[in-house]
Amino acid sequence: MVSNIRVECINNTEQFCALKNEWNTLVEHSIHPQPFLLWEWVYTWWEVYQKPNYKLQILAVYDNEQLLAIAPFYINNEHWLVRGRLRMLGEGEAREDEVVSHYPDVISLASHRSDVVKALVAYLLEHDNEWSFGQFRFMLGDSLLNEMQQQISQQYDHYTVSSSQSYAIQLPPTPEEYVASLSRSMRKQFRSRLNRMQSSGEIEIRSAQDYADPHEAMDILERLHRARWESREKGSIFDSLSFKTFHKTLLNRLLDQGIIDIRVMYHDGEPIAAVHNFNFKKRCYSYQSGFSSQDDKRFSPMVVFDILEIQALVKAGYLEYDYLSAEGDNSYKAKFKCESEPVYETLWLKRGWQSVLMRSYRRIRAQGGKVYRQFKSMGTETLATSLRQRIFGEKAS
Repeated sequence: MVSNIRVECINNTEQFCALKNEWNTLVEHSIHPQPFLLWEWVYTWWEVYQKPNYKLQILAVYDNEQLLAIAPFYINNEHWLVRGRLRMLGEGEAREDEVVSHYPDVISLASHRSDVVKALVAYLLEHDNEWSFGQFRFMLGDSLLNEMQQQISQQYDHYTVSSSQSYAIQLPPTPEEYVASLSRSMRKQFRSRLNRMQSSGEIEIRSAQDYADPHEAMDILERLHRARWESREKGSIFDSLSFKTFHKTLLNRLLDQGIIDIRVMYHDGEPIAAVHNFNFKKRCYSYQSGFSSQDDKRFSPMVVFDILEIQALVKAGYLEYDYLSAEGDNSYKAKFKCESEPVYETLWLKRGWQSVLMRSYRRIRAQGGKVYRQFKSMGTETLATSLRQRIFGEKAS
């Protein structure tokens, strides 16, 4: 059969709904099969977070009647100064409501990667009157988005930064091998805390499906998550009604498929740790956790729970445990024998005033960072003297 590759734009909710089965089948067989690209995740995000000035721009790539790829875009026209912002469905909500859709990408069959990239780039350039710039977050380096970025660079400048690290464990054949791979101090901490817990009460681990109402597990997770962050005098993402609505809806849609689970560890009848996981293609994605801060020094409940869960996953034949990515210091994840890779944020800017403005901003920011580092390295008196010289033009004595 002669190849006849074409791109169709899906821009209404009815068409979006109709794609569900084909969409998930494509994810199953795609280059990067993962739960944050499933129809349920992406559609639920659209239901909860869409605004009147958001426009669906889902691009489906076909070869004759075969679906090769889906690029789950939308266009954000929220701000009059930056209208036409091309984004991936699953990102763009306010920071205080952010669900973080990890590893966004085009969903594509590996056998047609090159053709898909060319077709999507050609479509975006041909329809560049519909969008003015692209903005993407939490992107991996080997993504199709990154490959598209290289090809689109003939007409668009791109500015990419490594915003965080992604941490994952390649699981060994046996639970014993995993524990043996940990550092001596980590093994000692795990065994001593586990023995302490076992000698002072019964340990029980429950899944969301073990509760009469699975949402009880979500409530426990919320309570433990709040306790964890309130002990650091920080707010909880569960303060966001949109965030809670998203995850409650998703729990209803994915629990029976075994893709989502909330696991709770009890000690002596009390919940002391919980993890919110997504399971897909023999990979477990650790999305969120919470633990009892008052038991942290005595039991290190999250360390014990994580290692027990990883051992259980190894027994079940899982291949990988992915801690995902987050901003800030996540060095504790390295203790669990993780491998890491950078996660990127990128902007695609049409050559012209947008690109000039971004270059100016980057220069100012770089200079500001240089001055800040100089000030930070100075003592108080030296800093005050330097400020007087810069502001009032005083000469150095």
